[in-house]
Amino acid sequence: MFHVLSPRLAALLGVSSLDLVVETHLQALVTNGTAEDQDLDFKGARYDYGPGGTFELAKDIAALANQVGGLLVIGIVEDDQGRASGLQPVKLDDSEKGRIRQIVADRIFPMVANVQVKDVPTASDRERGYYLIFVPHSTLAPHAVRQLDPKPLWLCYPLRHGTTTHYQTETEIAARYRDRFAAARTQIERLDQIHEDGRRNEEPDLLAIAVGLVPAVPGDRSLAGPGPKVADFIDGWETSYWPLKGTSIGRRTVARRRFRGQSNAAIAELHTDGAGGIKWSMHHHYFSAALRVSPPAFSIRAFPVAAH
Repeated sequence: MFHVLSPRLAALLGVSSLDLVVETHLQALVTNGTAEDQDLDFKGARYDYGPGGTFELAKDIAALANQVGGLLVIGIVEDDQGRASGLQPVKLDDSEKGRIRQIVADRIFPMVANVQVKDVPTASDRERGYYLIFVPHSTLAPHAVRQLDPKPLWLCYPLRHGTTTHYQTETEIAARYRDRFAAARTQIERLDQIHEDGRRNEEPDLLAIAVGLVPAVPGDRSLAGPGPKVADFIDGWETSYWPLKGTSIGRRTVARRRFRGQSNAAIAELHTDGAGGIKWSMHHHYFSAALRVSPPAFSIRAFPVAAH
């Protein structure tokens, strides 16, 4: 899996993906005196194995998820201003990565999905290095942390606030739950609208298959100008069934913050935030050809987007 960093973290590290980070990128954080922020947290040592360390790890991950997501780096020490001041490699082993994943699953409710743990060995010793814990922006916030000791069991809702952790009050927690449910309703309404837009100019006598997608976290990809564009996604759309190949979808137009491409068999509409839909009209000659060969195989992918 390719783990895309937010634009801010990508600029700080000099790479677009977590998978590409090596020790020299972490050294650059120290050289530049990079400061902690709401999406970046430094730890000079591994978390303790006792209940205190378990709670601290779950709390730090949940706090990032309850904010905008971010990156927790184990193996970088900070000064009294919260700026990266030096590398301090820690012992690397697979059991530690497993422990981190287990704590995410057992102590955070609801569990934060797609938390990634990457070890980055030093150039001189493969058994020592750094742990990167990538926490994606979560649509299921607020996330609670379960504390077992001391008893009785209780829950808290941490939130990354600048370089510190804030525990949300009852009023704040209630507002976050309202935001979660409202966002879910908005997604359903958006998906309904995409399907409705796809029915424009439809031919009632033709069988058609329509698929609509709405991103959990809206992104931003331009329609024109420099950098990655929405049309790039269509150009790279591969399938063994040629009427649905991206290169066969011509008659392209751009309007109302969306890209529209059309062929004799398909109409695709892609939006700048990552939403989109495609309708395949099963014309008689296309449908007959499909019956003579294996069923059309094609994949549906969402282009990489990052929240701001």
